[in-house]
Amino acid sequence: MKRMRALAVIMLTALIFLTACSQEVPGAVKLVSGGGTTLSKAGAAAPREEPMDYATLRDAGSAARPQVLVNGRVYRPKADIVNILLLGVDKDTLRREVGRSDMIMLVTLDFEAGTIQCLTIPRDTHATVYQINESGNIVGEVYEKLNHAYAYGLGPNKYSAENAMLCTANFLNMGGEFEVPIDYYVSIDLDGIAELAGIFGGVDVTLDQDVPEVGKAGETVNLQGPTVRHYLQNRHDMSDGEVTRQLHEQTFLKALLEEIRAAGAVQNAPELYNMFTKFIRTNLTLSQVADYAELLERVSNDDIEFYRLSGTGTTEDGVWYLEPDMDEAKELVLKTQYVPA
Repeated sequence: MKRMRALAVIMLTALIFLTACSQEVPGAVKLVSGGGTTLSKAGAAAPREEPMDYATLRDAGSAARPQVLVNGRVYRPKADIVNILLLGVDKDTLRREVGRSDMIMLVTLDFEAGTIQCLTIPRDTHATVYQINESGNIVGEVYEKLNHAYAYGLGPNKYSAENAMLCTANFLNMGGEFEVPIDYYVSIDLDGIAELAGIFGGVDVTLDQDVPEVGKAGETVNLQGPTVRHYLQNRHDMSDGEVTRQLHEQTFLKALLEEIRAAGAVQNAPELYNMFTKFIRTNLTLSQVADYAELLERVSNDDIEFYRLSGTGTTEDGVWYLEPDMDEAKELVLKTQYVPA
């Protein structure tokens, strides 16, 4: 029961971080460590005989990551962190193709500081993306939108999540200047968030601008059912497009987190568990979740920091891309992954 509750805690945390996701079934997948060119098959056993506890994972990760020199200052990697990539692939997209992760967020659990840092990487970010064959081998690379990594992974039952982790880590590593290990992922269907909001009687937010099918600027509205999707997914009608959508994500997630806390998330976890597994896929084991649950249970809204990578829009061959601000990206990597030595 304790492990079930712990798993539900991390699932709840995943739910409040995601906005556009695919309907997937739960399973276990593992990115092959060491930067190899083979990705493990979905459902394959992790390359450890038993789940590695957090302390061992922390110590091994810290020992493997070197210090870095940036602008004349030395930084060391944070020792007590775990990085989890949160992916969202709209299930409507899956009806047409393999799917693309419209939501890419790196969540860093910092056990030493007692914080959670969330770095949103826009889906249109121009980056190197690996092409994967049916055997899970990297057979090529292209310079496209980062969210295409999921599609090139051949689907949720193949290597999509692993490829997204690998490509995101490669992007954040910036040609070897940094090491940003991403070993875990969680994905969830947007409908799961809508159902969860409904369980708590909806989530109240105050609209910063008019949102079609939701309300007018200045109104405080109760989001549940279809209005959750309208609020979270609409970017075409918003003043700043994708930027506004990501701001709406943060507003909604903070409000939902308060609802979950007020209702006693851990106490109600067994009842919520079966619903979560309909929408969530992760390679975290129950033992690992139990190791991380302590932080997730005590973190408050003030302990959750949201960051968003910005950039400049460009068009290439008729396709719009976000050319990321790499100076800002460097600052964000240092802020979330390193501390001054």
